[in-house]
Amino acid sequence: MNQTCCPSIVVTRQHHFKTIRRLGDQLLAMLLLPKLNAASPAEYEYQVKNLYGRLRDTYERVVEEVIFRDIVRRGTDVIRTQLLRYVRFPDALAIRFHEGMTRANTHSHDNPAADTVAVPLPDEFTEHISELEALIADLKAESEAAEVDRPQMKPKK
Repeated sequence: MNQTCCPSIVVTRQHHFKTIRRLGDQLLAMLLLPKLNAASPAEYEYQVKNLYGRLRDTYERVVEEVIFRDIVRRGTDVIRTQLLRYVRFPDALAIRFHEGMTRANTHSHDNPAADTVAVPLPDEFTEHISELEALIADLKAESEAAEVDRPQMKPKK
């Protein structure tokens, strides 16, 4: 199901999309934000809050797919405990995750307090997407390093 935001932006309902697809959709929408902000600040505010809601959903999916490596997924009865060898979540990454998730929640439609904070400019939204991309890369690197540090946890062949 698609929701048309304005003549040139379409935000897709993302509940079943993987993290990479979610980020791709947000990156495409992000390209149109400066023009929308100049043409209609009210429509821009509505759309950017929607995008921050999608960003918050993407952070939630990062927990499943990146931090916990699909060990446990919503809506499934499978728990893949052998993949625990990849899980390591250092404080610095946890703090970055918390800050990004908090920011996404603050600026989304679902937060009643969103009306009391300034609407982020298009450049800020771009920066927040870039921060999430960097966080995902760092989480993946940490995950790979965790496996290297735990050779005894590799499945026996």
